Formats: sequence, structure tokens, C-alpha cells
Amino acid sequence: MNDPEKGSARLSSLRKTMRKLSEQLPGSDATYHRKLSQYEDEIEVLQAQVKTLEEEIYHLTRRLDQTPKEFEFLRSKLDQSREQL
Repeated sequence: MNDPEKGSARLSSLRKTMRKLSEQLPGSDATYHRKLSQYEDEIEVLQAQVKTLEEEIYHLTRRLDQTPKEFEFLRSKLDQSREQL
């Protein structure tokens, strides 16, 4: 009923997962503090990226809001040019 190959594959997958998880655990207090410091540095970098992206979103939103006005202005200029022809 149970396929031995499926069981073996599941066990292998579980072992790989557990190995990856155990690699994430700090081995000592010094390792823990080193990893914590790395994570804090990573957080700072990511926060700076978020701030930059938020600023970019703000400017793009403003440009997007101005687009219909610019379109209407250009349309009126085109109409004026056509009338002059």
C-alpha cells in the first residue's frame, strides 16, 4: 500500500529541511551576536531601500496625476494648430 520510494523521498526531503534549519541556529553566543548584527545591518539597508522606493512612488504618483492635465493642454494645442491650417 505504501510506496517505499515515496517514503524514502519524503524522509530525504525532511532531512534536507532539518539540515537547512539547523544551519540557521546559532552555535554559540558569539555566533548569535554576529548573526544579529548582520540582520540589523540588513534591516538598515532594506529600510533605506523602502524609503527610496516610497519617494519614487510619491514622484511617480504626482507625474501620473499631472498627465491628464498635460494631455488636455496638448490636445488644445493640436486643435488650435488644426484650426490655423
